[in-house]
Amino acid sequence: MSKFFLWFRVLLLTISPFRHNILFFGLCTVAFYFNFWLFLDIVEQPISTELPSSVFLHIATALILSLPYFLVRKRKEILLIVLFLLNFYCVSNLLYYRTYFTLLPFDSFAMVSNLNGLSDSILGSFRTVDWFFPIPSIVLLFSYLFSFRKTITPESIRLRAISGSVVLAAIILIIGYNLFNDRNKVSNLLSEENEFRYDLVEGASTYGFFHCWVYQTKNLLHGQVAMTAAEKRIVDKWLNENRQNLPPVTLHEVGNKNVILLIVESLESFPIGNSVNGTEITPNLNRLLKNEQSLYASHVVPQVNGGHSSDAQLIFNAGMLPPRTGAACFRYPHNTYFTLAKALKAKGYNTHTMLGGNASFWNQGVLTKQLGYDDLIAVDQYDCDEYYEMGLTDSTFLAQSVEKLKAFKQPFMAQLITLSSHDPYQLPDDRIYLKVPAGCPPDMAAYLNAIHYVDQCIGRFVQGLKKSGLLSKSVLIITGDHDCTKRQPAQWRVYANRWHVATSVTPFIVVNGGLRQDYEPVMGQIDIYPSLLSILGLQAYQWHGLGRSIFDSGKTPFTVNARMSEFGGDNTIPSAVRNHIKSAWDVSDLMVTRDYFGKE
Repeated sequence: MSKFFLWFRVLLLTISPFRHNILFFGLCTVAFYFNFWLFLDIVEQPISTELPSSVFLHIATALILSLPYFLVRKRKEILLIVLFLLNFYCVSNLLYYRTYFTLLPFDSFAMVSNLNGLSDSILGSFRTVDWFFPIPSIVLLFSYLFSFRKTITPESIRLRAISGSVVLAAIILIIGYNLFNDRNKVSNLLSEENEFRYDLVEGASTYGFFHCWVYQTKNLLHGQVAMTAAEKRIVDKWLNENRQNLPPVTLHEVGNKNVILLIVESLESFPIGNSVNGTEITPNLNRLLKNEQSLYASHVVPQVNGGHSSDAQLIFNAGMLPPRTGAACFRYPHNTYFTLAKALKAKGYNTHTMLGGNASFWNQGVLTKQLGYDDLIAVDQYDCDEYYEMGLTDSTFLAQSVEKLKAFKQPFMAQLITLSSHDPYQLPDDRIYLKVPAGCPPDMAAYLNAIHYVDQCIGRFVQGLKKSGLLSKSVLIITGDHDCTKRQPAQWRVYANRWHVATSVTPFIVVNGGLRQDYEPVMGQIDIYPSLLSILGLQAYQWHGLGRSIFDSGKTPFTVNARMSEFGGDNTIPSAVRNHIKSAWDVSDLMVTRDYFGKE
């Protein structure tokens, strides 16, 4: 024990001359952490105190920013420069977040010319709380000028190397442990399957800004490249071969009706029209399908990829397939698309996206602008009277949305995105209404109850539209963003086969579209966009998408998903037709990754 105290005393005597150095280093590190904490608290994604690892990851990032301290012998004001740069970074991102609900892409810092004429808008985005960011920096600046500059002791190269190595080792241990342990597999930055790809802000909150910066840097380095002349010839040739004339299929002209696109989380076709223990799973959807003006396509193959729900919005709205890797809304946030919303805006429509969750989810703020919507109405603009893990319950979200729809200037297009049927399909006990047989796999039982609950919410939503007079004045489109997550695929398949319906297809429903039809052949999600152009009277719009309208007499009942699995078709379909449909994935990947329309 005496040896320990002797060693400790020697250590104190060794570091005593450098106590002001240590204090200044510590205060700067705390100031870095304060900036992260304040930013995440303002955007309502606070650092989780329930996950100590999250706190340590933010500490590690603060230590990384403090490393320049060890590069200089005396002039420690270098940390103040880094600190003021971090203030600028946080405030810039905060202003950007208030418009796009995500973090500012690194390459946007070089686009200073884009700020011309936006001074009033930028100033209008400032809040009183924003001035808290530079307060620690200013306090430290004056402390350095009047105290630390005189009291900090110059360190030798050897001392700086040793102390810097200790700090660096601590950083590596913290980040290495959290990057590769089981809890954080989703944060593996070497994989496309990580939390940052669907919510950059939440990822930064959970795994620290360092991880976030690595992810952003990786995307920047592997980002958009210019389309070559040879690639353009490939795309143009394919588009010419895919050219189609869209026949009008409705009597009403564009502008006569509002458009409501309801994208239901994980909605598949097999529950529709079927029962469990004598109880209809989707009685309200079933009732809608009996409408004399309803179209129902029950075999829509999901074609989403790494972007999941955001991919579905790209497919439905722009008629484009998602890129081979990553999420387009994150990797290519500045892309230009021709979309339904833009086509309707040209006809005098007001366009809105409505979401019961955080606007940062799947980069929704950026995606909304890309797809041509005037605004995004997210959870912070709703009364949060009933909130589950993902966001507002579909019950309160859809009920409040009816009131908002009534207030919109007509004609309008509104895209509504539900959340309650998101994996893992967990509902409170008082929302589980469906009695599922004991032999049903637990995951499927949870999914069926979630869909049964969402169906009731949709029923009340439709009744609200009808009561307000909006239903008769609107074309209502209901579809699923993708199939459900099947954790026990073999059991699911066996159970679903009781209804003789494949579990990998989603529905496409149009109510009040001016026609009655049950469309049975296989189609891809990519075929929804051109079909809607015909239904909505937008045949003359300049972009008809990469799919084929279901009203095209020459449409082939064959499609391919992101894994290149083939659906539909038979031996009578020529190989040239099959190859053309399959090559749409390569063509779309070129168009998205090269920003095909943005370069025109």
